[in-house]
Parts: sequence; structure tokens; C-alpha cells
Amino acid sequence: MSVDDYFTKGGKRRWRVRVYNPHTKKVEHVGVRDTKKLAKALEVKAIAKLTPLTVEQITVNRWRKLWLETHPVGESTKKWHEERTRRFADEYGEKLLVDIGRPFALEWHARHPSTTQVLSAMWAAAIAKDLAEVQPWRGLTARGPGRKLLPGWLVEQDVADLATAALEVHQGLYGVVARAMILTGAYVGLRPGELAGLQWPDVRFDAGRIHVEHQANAKLRRLTLPKHEKTRVSVMPPIVAEALSSLPRLHANLVFPTPRGAIHWPNARDRLWHPIRAAVGRPRMVMHELRHYTATWLLEHGVSDSDVADQLGHQDGGVQVRRTYDHHRVEPALERVAAALNAVPTLELPAAAGA
Repeated sequence: MSVDDYFTKGGKRRWRVRVYNPHTKKVEHVGVRDTKKLAKALEVKAIAKLTPLTVEQITVNRWRKLWLETHPVGESTKKWHEERTRRFADEYGEKLLVDIGRPFALEWHARHPSTTQVLSAMWAAAIAKDLAEVQPWRGLTARGPGRKLLPGWLVEQDVADLATAALEVHQGLYGVVARAMILTGAYVGLRPGELAGLQWPDVRFDAGRIHVEHQANAKLRRLTLPKHEKTRVSVMPPIVAEALSSLPRLHANLVFPTPRGAIHWPNARDRLWHPIRAAVGRPRMVMHELRHYTATWLLEHGVSDSDVADQLGHQDGGVQVRRTYDHHRVEPALERVAAALNAVPTLELPAAAGA
């Protein structure tokens, strides 16, 4: 802990307060005061607030507040966590964490299954800091084997049909924008929000790369860093480079603006996408399926799981790619095995005994 003084650019002396946070294991800046006395009072208050808690002291509300403040996630994820835990805190906030057992979790999951994944994460963090003893949500949030892609999923001709339909449905310049947006989603693998947030300085034609620096964050209603707060660089193939290079600059920064020059927020993306998917006979297909096409196309052409994950911006080294798309690769793999085995030459073998 420390209280030290410094002088501002205007020559005014101020006092800065920093304390050690045992929960984050870091020395954190608390604030600045005009006098040492006020700074010392702030230090005492901050230390009291950060005093290590025990299992016997920590309530649901107290841990939720601390977890939301210190959990290292992005702004939109933190807002999601706050929303998903609010109802539980309203109902059981004054109970101790240790008093929330399996019966509570089962009863809550039956009523509010969409919240248990976040509650499980909140409890796991408490257990890691010895503030809870058991995980009451274990098994209630287990994920399945991954999204099942329908038989006869998108192939190259389907993407070509979607691109053609974009020109027919949205005539004029907006049709050209829609076509380029579809090709970029299908052959670079950008998420819909990343397509909406793509800016011209991030398109590097000379290097054949797209720097994914922004997404249109619908929850915060502004441009933010991409998912996981991680930027990335993705390969831009010639088919996408050609589509983008011929695209008129309808906005100073946005590559894919709406006809009014705005960001494609979800409602605007729906107005762009719905008539296109209906025109090709896929009235329920979401735009995110273009990203699935990128993954399956790359896998079928021999790109490794981890390399596909890098292109898509996954942070797990390929785990999600394997979980989601492994079954999609079985038949092509068997065909390759069959081609290899069918090439085995006929051997001169003795007749089997008793034949």
C-alpha cells in the first residue's frame, strides 16, 4: 500500500493512492486526493474493502459484485454476466455462497436454464479463491458435441447463388455491397458483426490480408474490439480482393454501409439478408452460416484445425473447430482412404485351405 505525492503540470501538489488487491494479486490505483489526509482516508477505506474474505462472510451479492469488477473479460461480456446473474442475486443475494447447494441449483436451472452457465463460471471463480467449497452447477451447463451441420451443407455453388441473388434482390450499388459482404463472409470467415464493423484501412490489398480490428457490438451499440477483445489478421483470397477492390467507396471508413451510410446493425443486416436467403430457397439460414462454410471449405482442403481456428479468430487452438466440424469431414476422409486402399495392387496369393 502506498500514498505518494506528485505535482500536476500546473504545479499543483496531489496525493495518489495505490493498494494491493489480494483478489487480483496486483497493486491497483485507487484514486487521487488534494491532501494527504484525504488520501490516507481513501487508503483505509480501500484496504477495508479489499480485506480477504472468508467462506463464512461471502454472500452471493458480495461475491457477484467483486467478480463483476475483477473478472478479466470485455465490456460487452461483463454486461452479459451482469444481466445473467441479476435475477439470481435479487432472489438469493443475501444468502452465503456455501448455503447454495445442489437442490438450489437444480430448482433454479429448471426455471432459468439460460442463466446457469454464467452462474457456474461465477462459482468456479469463487472456488478458485477458496470462497466456495462445491460447484452446485456441475453438469447443468454441459455442452453437446457441437452444432450439427445439415446434410448437403453449403457448397461453392450455393455461395455463388447467394452472391448472384444479392445483385438481383438489391439492385444498384446496394446489391454490389451485399454481394461483396457475402463473399467476404464465406471466404474470410468474418462474423456478421465483424463484417458490419470492417473498415477500409483494415483491408490490406497489397498483402492479401484483412486486419480484423472492429465489430459492430449490438449490445453496446457501437464499434468495439472483436470477440474475446482480440484483434487478428485473416487471409483475404483473390475472390474477395476482387470483390472489394471493385466496391464503390460509399463511406469514408465503413466497407459495407447501409444505403443511408450507417452501420449494419442486426435489423439492417436482416433487411439485407432475408430476401437473399429466401431467393435461393433457404428461408431460415442465418448469415453466420457463411462462416461455417469457410471452416468446412478449409478443412476439406487439408487445412489443419489450429490454422482454421487462427483464420476464424478462435482462442482455443482448434478445439471448437474439431467439436463442430469433425463429423462433417468423415465422408471425405473415408473417400481418401478408399482411394488409397483401392490402389493396392492385386497380389498372387495361394488359395485358402478348404476352398
